[in-house]
Amino acid sequence: MRMRRRLSALDVRLTEAAVIRPGDTVLIRIPSAFTDAQRQIVRKALERELPDVSVVIVSGTDSMHVYRPAGD
Repeated sequence: MRMRRRLSALDVRLTEAAVIRPGDTVLIRIPSAFTDAQRQIVRKALERELPDVSVVIVSGTDSMHVYRPAGD
């Protein structure tokens, strides 16, 4: 029987860093193997740590980008 490693909100791989400011929209791309419960853990943790930032979660990959509208 093949054992799969359980993913958690703490499994993070930093590929690039960005300064996140209030009003930014953060796009979090997570592995498709994440369950709905794991997605909610990630969302709640980010909303708690970044209360003035919009969080968008997309599954299928595992990186993060910050979108800042022009003029900000």
